[in-house]
Amino acid sequence: MGKQVKKPRLSNTCLNVVVGEYLVKGGYLSAAGKLFEESPVVESQLGDLAKKIETLPKVENEILSGRIREATRILNDYDPELLDNDQYLHFHLLHQEFIEMLKEKRVAEALDFAQFNISPKIETNSEMLAQIERSCALLAYDDPENCPFADMTKPTQRQKLLSNVFTSIFNPKDIDIPRAPTAMEDLLLYINWAYDQLDKNQVTYEKKMRFSEMDLEFLQ
Repeated sequence: MGKQVKKPRLSNTCLNVVVGEYLVKGGYLSAAGKLFEESPVVESQLGDLAKKIETLPKVENEILSGRIREATRILNDYDPELLDNDQYLHFHLLHQEFIEMLKEKRVAEALDFAQFNISPKIETNSEMLAQIERSCALLAYDDPENCPFADMTKPTQRQKLLSNVFTSIFNPKDIDIPRAPTAMEDLLLYINWAYDQLDKNQVTYEKKMRFSEMDLEFLQ
């Protein structure tokens, strides 16, 4: 006869911390914010992850509304070294601000802005220079939003910038490295391993999770 195993007990705080980390890293900021409101201790334990909850929705609102300068200010308040360490993100913010000025027909202001804020950053970078030159093509049209280069004036352009911001904040040192597993993913892997060990030792227990019915490829 198989051995009986006692049911483990996990505190609500522990579970909430695991769920909170998963929500933040998964981008479910609104849901994570509500969890933090209901459980302040979770917010304190997650530390910097919780700080992202306060920052990212504000940045998202400003970028999607075209207020790039305000979004930049919020990012500087969040981490004064972020844009110094990620020159590409800084360029993308400046580039989008330049585009917003062109869309609003603030041509003189846009050109001054580009000369003093963008030119010093692109002198030795051909990729950045090409993007600015393409943006300048909008100057040749009376209606930039209905021209061959109109893609730069669409909401998707702001969405691209927002995606770059999110990626940089979650991986400020190297945005190309793979995302680290969350505590929830680690927990699922551990539970799956524990089930295997119990089965090998013929221990009788109640299986709460059916991994055969779940797709765990994202945990590999």
